Amino acid sequence: MAESEVDAVLQSWARRASGNADDLMREMTASRAGRTTAEGGAAAEAAWTPPRSWNGPANHGRWTGVRGNSAWIDDRPEVMRVVGRSATGEANPILFRQGVVDFSPWSQGELTVAGLTGEHANDMARIRMAIAEQRNLLPGGSRTARQNAALDWLRNAPDGYGGTGLRPHHAGGSRIQLIPRDVHKVQHTDLAIYAGVE
Repeated sequence: MAESEVDAVLQSWARRASGNADDLMREMTASRAGRTTAEGGAAAEAAWTPPRSWNGPANHGRWTGVRGNSAWIDDRPEVMRVVGRSATGEANPILFRQGVVDFSPWSQGELTVAGLTGEHANDMARIRMAIAEQRNLLPGGSRTARQNAALDWLRNAPDGYGGTGLRPHHAGGSRIQLIPRDVHKVQHTDLAIYAGVE
């Protein structure tokens, strides 16, 4: 299902403010039903099997369909505070497509960071420097001081939902999203680790 199709279904569902995550997944499945398996239609996606290295959520909620290839409904109050609640009182869904989480509905900003390798320590240093540059944190300070300033900024930044704390999330290629800390705690395999840096 193309990103624009997912967005259209999500926006339609959000405007109605009714139904639950299972309804959303049925609509998404129906939306892609006209596509052939070769195009990545429902049959191909339903057949997806998580690789052994995939580390998606298993606790604190439930899947609406195929594990790692459907919506995750989290039951933690701190996650629900960010994602909101459906008409049934459950958390709004967090979508996973072939093991990759989509946190974009809750993103509080994006930045582009060149040179990501998929190695956590290297990537986090680059991401923090990019945040320090973007936010003009400690200009003229040492690299370490600027990275620490970026880390402090992330810890204390408003999350957009009445709380504090943002986490950098690798959303593919050189794209980094700034995600509320409480929703980023939903277990997932970082795209750089899962799919390789694009």
